[in-house]
Amino acid sequence: MKKIIILSATIIFSILTFAQTSPENAKYYIEGTMTISPNSAHNGWDYKLQNVSSKGITFKKQDVWMGTNEGENVLFTFQKAETTYEGGLDATLKFWRYDPESKQWQVDREVKQATESYQSQKIMSIMLVLDCSSSMAQDFSQLKRSAKSFIQQLYGRCPEGNVRIGIIAFNTMRNTDVNVFDIQPLTSHSINKMTDFIDGLQTDNNTALYYAMDKAMDMIKEYAGNLRDKDKEVYEVSCLVSFTDGLDNASNSFDLNIKNSDEYRARINGRINQNIAGRPIESYIIALKGGDLTNVEKFRKELKEVATEGESGPNFNEVENIEKLEEEFKTMAQNLTNRWRDLRCYVPSSREGRVRWTLGDVVESKTIAKTETHTEVKKEKTQQPRSLFFGAGAGFFAHGGQYMYSRYSANVCLDFAYPLTDKFALGGFFSWGIPWTPRIGVLTVYGDYDNSFAFLGGVGYAAPYGLDVRVGADYKRVYLALDLGTARFDHDFYLAISVGFNFGRYVGKH
Repeated sequence: MKKIIILSATIIFSILTFAQTSPENAKYYIEGTMTISPNSAHNGWDYKLQNVSSKGITFKKQDVWMGTNEGENVLFTFQKAETTYEGGLDATLKFWRYDPESKQWQVDREVKQATESYQSQKIMSIMLVLDCSSSMAQDFSQLKRSAKSFIQQLYGRCPEGNVRIGIIAFNTMRNTDVNVFDIQPLTSHSINKMTDFIDGLQTDNNTALYYAMDKAMDMIKEYAGNLRDKDKEVYEVSCLVSFTDGLDNASNSFDLNIKNSDEYRARINGRINQNIAGRPIESYIIALKGGDLTNVEKFRKELKEVATEGESGPNFNEVENIEKLEEEFKTMAQNLTNRWRDLRCYVPSSREGRVRWTLGDVVESKTIAKTETHTEVKKEKTQQPRSLFFGAGAGFFAHGGQYMYSRYSANVCLDFAYPLTDKFALGGFFSWGIPWTPRIGVLTVYGDYDNSFAFLGGVGYAAPYGLDVRVGADYKRVYLALDLGTARFDHDFYLAISVGFNFGRYVGKH
């Protein structure tokens, strides 16, 4: 009886272990079934992903995803992808295929890695509206840092100029008319101009928020109206991102017959619900309760009236203190660009059937095999081979200094590193600028030097009496190595550049 109980407990424990580590139970995944059919019109194949389901990852739904053949892999794109996984979509996604014979999922490391990207063909215009009233004086430097972080976050995601940004800073209406940075594509050239503009802002009395928002919408309307026809076709949305720490106390307009802030707020409420260039306006408010504010409920109520409706209510966000403002601006930039985020997933072009991509920690494979008498449970874990880094190369050597004239010659190198993990190898190197200055030292390699990128770094001895520093990069087994150093007590110096190939092969498991 005791043996039966122990055996039963062992089997149950093994089954539970399998259930917890199977990709079937992943918390974050996308799954579908890929089919391949001939397309006689294009003299090729149609790749379709059907019966798509997901958990913890959301994206724009459709019935069928058509794949793009990229040689050995087929690309499927999931638009507007988002996830609740703490590592985000830029974390590594594992690809699995289902084996109908063994009825198990098997991980496939050879397929191209899934990546996130941002659409660059669509256009968004953003007006950043900033409170420069005197109540911000104590926290003004933090506001500037936060506004610059907002722009830098947008640039980091969309650096090709499809995000168009303008800036308007408000206090008095007169200052608001001149504290303007015209809308420009956000690029490596314009980003410095934008941050310099923010650095140059100054505080003054009054808070003409509604006047500034009105002027910002005028600027977007004029900019969008002057777009080229092909840009108008891909123009997607106009956004106002406004920050303030208080109530409007200065907005009015004789030309518009608007006498006070309440009337101006009603005008803004009407305008934000209209379209510009046939596309909607999105108005976002970031609020901070200023030290001179007495009626907090009125503050919140009025600002919500000039924010457009989002999925869960007005696009109104209040920060507790100035220290949290920068993070709020970064989150705002992420939310604005997430609409353009795509998840690009790959399947081997010859693979039909069920496929799955998973995020997070999922043990790659565990199988349960029972003996004929069903009394023994065995578990095997899939192991991946790892390979040596064993490279040889040749290149150019230059040597000069106090004890010799500048000389040039060929350089040869040998590099060896043994893998300690799947991404880190440790070993040594030998390099020689024939017939001068042989070098020997310790070498480290970090990265996937078999299939992708890796970095080389090392330090060693250069004869006679010198120091050698070695750096380099490897891409799919082809690597570039650079040696810099001195010899003869720092009186001589040298430079060597070599190109090599990694001949290493699999040596073990990890």
